[in-house]
Amino acid sequence: MKERLEILRKLENSEITPEEAQKQLHALKKANEITASKAKIFKIQIMSSDNDIVNVQIPLNLARLFLKGKKPLMANANLAQYDIDFEEVVDILDSGLVGEIVNIESADGDRVKIIVE
Repeated sequence: MKERLEILRKLENSEITPEEAQKQLHALKKANEITASKAKIFKIQIMSSDNDIVNVQIPLNLARLFLKGKKPLMANANLAQYDIDFEEVVDILDSGLVGEIVNIESADGDRVKIIVE
């Protein structure tokens, strides 16, 4: 917001031309759109047949660090039992896919979803 006001101030004071102001405002808008598009959320939802519910929501970039580093994303949720290929999940994340990327329901009624928003 400060950058936008600064551009308008320069225009008002005739420090830049209207064309220059338009270019700068357009570039600022593009930069903000790129930043907003990168701010995605990685969600893991686990609903057990025992009615236990686990919801994890972290920035997508942080999730990539956990997944690529082979560090446990959630210490108390045993995701290994659901046979999720996290290397494939990372590949999907790197492709830019948004939406539900994993949806598993086990024989005993446990459900696991991985979503990128």
